[in-house]
Amino acid sequence: MKKRRKEILFGLAVVLLCGLLVLFLGTRGKQRQGTGAKPRTVIEYTEAYEIFALYPHFGVAAADEELEAYVAAQCDAFRSDEHAGSGRSELHMEYRLYEPCLGVVSVEMTVFTRVAGVEATTSAAFCYAMPEGERLGLHNLFAADRAEQLLVWCGGEEMAFLLRPDRLLLWRGGKLVKEFAKSEYEDDLLYPPKTQGHSGGTQAFVSVLPATCTVEEEKPMIALTFDDGPNPKYTVQILETLGRYGAAATFFEIGSLVEAYPEVSRQIVAQGCEIGNHSYSHRQLTSLSAAEIEEQTRKTQQAIKNAVGYEPTLTRPTYGDINNTVKNCIDMPLILWSIDTLDWKSKDAQAVAEHILSNVKEGDIILMHDVYPSTVEAVELVVGELQQRGFQLVTVSTLLEEALDAGKQQVFRHK
Repeated sequence: MKKRRKEILFGLAVVLLCGLLVLFLGTRGKQRQGTGAKPRTVIEYTEAYEIFALYPHFGVAAADEELEAYVAAQCDAFRSDEHAGSGRSELHMEYRLYEPCLGVVSVEMTVFTRVAGVEATTSAAFCYAMPEGERLGLHNLFAADRAEQLLVWCGGEEMAFLLRPDRLLLWRGGKLVKEFAKSEYEDDLLYPPKTQGHSGGTQAFVSVLPATCTVEEEKPMIALTFDDGPNPKYTVQILETLGRYGAAATFFEIGSLVEAYPEVSRQIVAQGCEIGNHSYSHRQLTSLSAAEIEEQTRKTQQAIKNAVGYEPTLTRPTYGDINNTVKNCIDMPLILWSIDTLDWKSKDAQAVAEHILSNVKEGDIILMHDVYPSTVEAVELVVGELQQRGFQLVTVSTLLEEALDAGKQQVFRHK
């Protein structure tokens, strides 16, 4: 535990130093409009299926509306499937962005589904001129003769391609049929090639002073935990409530969102709360290979370290699902929960608050998600009441300090 405290103190020092440095430097420029995309999420859990979708939001209406419509259509089609047998169904969507030319952004969407035990992975690509957000086809990007040649490979599908900085991929009927190296087509590009990266603006970070979270050994302790963030709106609102009461909590974060909102992760740590690993892109770990589980863990560890200065020492597996492969691949304590608020299901602040207050006892680990406005309201309703009942709201590491130090147990649901 002493080693863990030293790591956390070092991380806090790094965070504060980085905050002061950024304030000193100020903002030295702005990203070109349209290229500074932030991820948007669709998170939905039911008894039959799980949806976790990440897609880019550029702040440009034309592009954003098309991408939102695409994601909505994929989600609607998935919901209409027959979700029976072979465990819960899963829809997982993620994206990659490329800037192959000056003023051009390509979006590669990858869609993974598992329905009735049958898995499938498909892709879709979108290409936009920025900052206007105009959708580009082959004839917009290439000289006429070259565009016509490429169109033959695509079977006449003008938008069935993905333009990356180093290559061009063509589809026909949803299947990849041809790849071209950049040297084969760059002379026919109508947009100038991107020769160097542009410098994005530096966001000013104002450090939040750590809350006073004095622990009294004789008083009962519980741990509030939040999954699926950081969220630039709801996580911050929850932190404001915790700060007013001098309470702490543990936030199990998704690596790809930490990369998008590192300032929120820094605020969590600076306020005296704790961050844990919750995978990089919210895949169901029990459905992955050992190499894939290790990649999900490693990328998240690195994302969090980049944001706050140290790697987390706790993991919460997505959906709370664990098997021997997960245990063997993740060399950290696996933190589950003793009270599931089902905030994802009810989305009712009063119901969530009543469930907590009716069931809470010393040593509980309480599961919530910092992605719903109803959860923000529920936290407002319970924190003060829990303290009035004599409970200390602490991090998971504080709650489980003795057991974690003993190192004899890997899976925890409560103290």
